[in-house]
Amino acid sequence: MIALQFGDGNFLRGFVDWMIHEMNEVVPNFNCELIVLKARKGTGLLPEYEARNYRYIVHTKGFVNGEIHRSKSEVKSIEEAFSPYLEYERFMLLAELEDLKLIFSNTTEAGIYFDDKERMTDAPAISYIGKLTQFLYERYQHFNGDKSKGIIIVPCELLKSNGDLQKTTILNYIALWNLPQGFTNWVQESCTFCNTLVDRIITSTNDVNNPLDVQAEPYHLFVIEDYGVLRGMLPSEDAKLNIIFADDLEYYRKRKVRILNGGHTSMVAVGYLAGFDTVQACLDSPLMSTFIERLIHDEICPSVNFPGNEAKQYADDVLDRFRNPFLNHKLLSISLNSISKLNVRVVTSIKSYNQLLGKLPQRLCFAFASMIIFYAGKKGNETIPLADTQQVKDFFSTLYIQTPLLPENSKSITQQVLSNTQFWEEDLNAITGFTDAISTHISNILTLGMKESIEALEI
Repeated sequence: MIALQFGDGNFLRGFVDWMIHEMNEVVPNFNCELIVLKARKGTGLLPEYEARNYRYIVHTKGFVNGEIHRSKSEVKSIEEAFSPYLEYERFMLLAELEDLKLIFSNTTEAGIYFDDKERMTDAPAISYIGKLTQFLYERYQHFNGDKSKGIIIVPCELLKSNGDLQKTTILNYIALWNLPQGFTNWVQESCTFCNTLVDRIITSTNDVNNPLDVQAEPYHLFVIEDYGVLRGMLPSEDAKLNIIFADDLEYYRKRKVRILNGGHTSMVAVGYLAGFDTVQACLDSPLMSTFIERLIHDEICPSVNFPGNEAKQYADDVLDRFRNPFLNHKLLSISLNSISKLNVRVVTSIKSYNQLLGKLPQRLCFAFASMIIFYAGKKGNETIPLADTQQVKDFFSTLYIQTPLLPENSKSITQQVLSNTQFWEEDLNAITGFTDAISTHISNILTLGMKESIEALEI
C-alpha cells in the first residue's frame, strides 16, 4: 500500500510517519510506503531526506506511570520526498499509482482555505486543497472514473470537522474550475474524508547534524471517524498504538484543542514577552506556572463544561506533559499561524466562559492582548520572527505603521484588531466589555511591563 503525505514538519515525522513505521515493523504484510510532499515552496529539509536515505530517529522521552521512559526508533517508512513546486510532473504521475490508498496532511489551521484566484492550469496551485483537487482530478481521468480508485483522506490539521472541510473546499475548486459532474460524483462517492484529532507533543532535537530527528513524549492519541474503512486497514492494535476509531470525535477534540492547545497558544506571547523561550521554562517559573495553571483550571476548564472532574483530570495530565523535562518545546515553534490558532483555541473558550458564567475570563483576555503586542514583531530591540500568512503579517504591519504601539493607542489598536472579521469570523467588539478588557491589558503591559502585569493579575 502507498500513502501520500502533504507536509514534512516535525509533527508528521513524529506522529503519522512513526505510526506507519511501527505498523510496518509489527505486521510485515502491511507494508505501507510513504511519499512525502513538501507543502510549501522551497527545498527545506528535502536534501536531508535524500542524504539520510529517508531515515531518521524519533527519540521518545518522558514519564509513563510515574517512571522515566526513554526509547528511540529509526523510522524507515518514507520511500521518497520531493516538492510539487519543483517537480510538478512527478507529483501528478503519483496519481496513476494503483496501490495508492491514503493521503495524510498537516498544513496547520491556516492551510485549509479556498482561493478563487487559483486556476486549474497552475502548476501547481499554491493552496494545499488546490493541489489536492488537481491531483484527484488527474487520478479520476487516468482511471476513467473507476470507483475502486478513490482515496481515503486523513487530515491532521487541528480544525473542527477537518475532513468535511477539506471535502467542501475541494468541491468549491471543482465548481470554480468548471470540472465535470462525473468528477464531483467520484469525489463524493468514491473518496472518503475522515474527520480526525491528533495529540502528541513533538519537538526538534536541535541536533544540527541530524535535523530530521525529532523528540516526542510517550503519550500519543489519534482519533479517527472511521466510516468503516480504516479500522480493518490499519493494524494499530498489533502495533500497540493509541488509535481510536470513533463514530463522533467531538468530545476528544474539544478536550484537546481547548485545554492542551489552548494552554499552549495562551502561553506563547505571554511567556515569550516575559523572557522565556520554552514551555518547560515557563512551567519552571513560579510566576508563569501560576498564571498557566490558573488560566487552564479556572478559565478553560469551566468553559468546556464537562461533567464531574473530567476536565480537571485531563488538565492535570496536560500540565504534567508540559513539564516534561526532556522536551525542548520552543514558544516560537508553537507560534506558527497564531492568529488562526487563537481563534480556534482561545476565542472559543473566552466566548463560552462569558456565556456560561456571565463574565470575561481575565487570563485568557490577557493572553489575547499579549498576542496583539507580540504581532508588533518587537521585544525591546529584538525582532520577533513572526510566522504567519502574508495577509496576517500585512494587517499588523499596516496597523502599527498607522497606529503606533503606545499605551494611549491601546483602545484604537484593540478595536481595529477585534473588528477584523477575516480573523475571527465576526466583530469581537460586539462582546460586552471585551474591547475594554483587551485594551486595558495592552495598556498595562506597555506601561508596567509583562512580568509586572502578570504579577498584578495574580495578586
